[in-house]
Amino acid sequence: MDPISAAIVSSAAALSQLQFSQQVGYAVLRKAMDAEAASAAALLQTIPQPPPPINATGGLVDTYA
Repeated sequence: MDPISAAIVSSAAALSQLQFSQQVGYAVLRKAMDAEAASAAALLQTIPQPPPPINATGGLVDTYA
């Protein structure tokens, strides 16, 4: 095999390996982001809801001047 053909084959193999590595990296990143989203959703569910206002003039604190 001449040097040019060997270089082309070597470059193609390196590119294929790089593409595979990137695909694996993206899959891991996507999995981590999904886990973070689920974790954030669970944390948001633990926040207590504020009580409804008693009346429309100020809720629990009257703000008359």
